[in-house]
Amino acid sequence: MSPRPVTQTADTPQNFLNWLYGQHPQWSESKSCRHCGRLVDSRDAAVVTSYWWKVRFVAHRECASIAEREEAEGCREIDKNCSDCLYFQNGKFDAQGVRHGECVKFAMPKSVWPREPMAHENADCFELRTKHGVGSSK
Repeated sequence: MSPRPVTQTADTPQNFLNWLYGQHPQWSESKSCRHCGRLVDSRDAAVVTSYWWKVRFVAHRECASIAEREEAEGCREIDKNCSDCLYFQNGKFDAQGVRHGECVKFAMPKSVWPREPMAHENADCFELRTKHGVGSSK
């Protein structure tokens, strides 16, 4: 079971850890690692941020980058956004944050909002580029 997210987050990762491990009256928040589930000692604590909602969780320092990468890849598999697809050639962003590029699988121009779900239209053609060793996982 995944640890309960901390809803009263501090403004920086260090302030979050100070809050989580400090002498705060709300001592019930989870100190279990987001990745492995084991208890995290304050001396080995790192902050991981959820992919979609940017909620902060605690993790072991050795688990933090793995946890964020695996969550990002899992979320990208769910939302199936063209910007994360093996067949999408990135173009430029416009002023509204839309990424313009080309789908090389269907040889057509494509415009996408990164991190927006597109699963309904890409269910049959999407392939996550990082699963093929292409692109960054961050």
